[in-house]
Amino acid sequence: MTNAHTNSQMSIPVAELINVDIPNQEDKTVNALKSVTWRIMPGDFWVVVGRAGAGKSELLSTIAGLLQPTAGDQFLFGKKVDALRGDRLIEGRMKTGMVFEDTARLFHSLSIYQNIALPFCYHSNCSINDAYPRTQKLLETLNLEPLANRTPTNLPRAVRFRIGLARALILRPELLLLDNPMSGFGPNQINWCRDFLTRLSHGETGLFDYKMTIVAAADDVAPLVQSGRKYAVLKNATLNVLEDPVKLEELNHFPNTSEFQAMLTTIL
Repeated sequence: MTNAHTNSQMSIPVAELINVDIPNQEDKTVNALKSVTWRIMPGDFWVVVGRAGAGKSELLSTIAGLLQPTAGDQFLFGKKVDALRGDRLIEGRMKTGMVFEDTARLFHSLSIYQNIALPFCYHSNCSINDAYPRTQKLLETLNLEPLANRTPTNLPRAVRFRIGLARALILRPELLLLDNPMSGFGPNQINWCRDFLTRLSHGETGLFDYKMTIVAAADDVAPLVQSGRKYAVLKNATLNVLEDPVKLEELNHFPNTSEFQAMLTTIL
């Protein structure tokens, strides 16, 4: 499998923040994060760790172009975001898929099939039937086919996450942003999600012919820790890249031990 980018584009960051201040989503007069400088390259799998309220949602929303920084420079697929207008801005956003933490952004008046197909129909100006090939493939791959005709009301969080994930993937993005993806999941759901995200990052799901660039921000890092990934920590309104994640990855073999919890405490 190859990455979605051509060889000439491999050196261009998928997303980049340079000395960026990011406002709090609820009170934009206060910065959730300050002086963030961070580069996400094609094929990266970043795990961003932070306690509740540390700015994880704000960081992801800013990368996606949904939240405007109060200072600094932001780039998406090599283009400065504040210089993009109209179709060029939409193009960058369409290359970015995001699954929100609350998963309540699903439309409860629509079926699961319709929820997943909606972004493709909107951007392609097509009927729901025209979206069938893409939607059906996602339903099958994410084990949602038996639920296709029901609404997402009262479904477990893990199932609603998979619906949101399918909807984020329908436009075949190159960058996938996940906000607390496994929060509240049981062991079986964690194992499924962990395996799927690994295969997605390796280009092995059968959905795409490229490796997905992924940024996952979480309160609980244990399910996401894996060799070869990159790590950053949100603490005291700053983002810090974890330069030596080896110890963290070693401790992941014993995620319920006091050693692992002690390691997280020192980070957060």
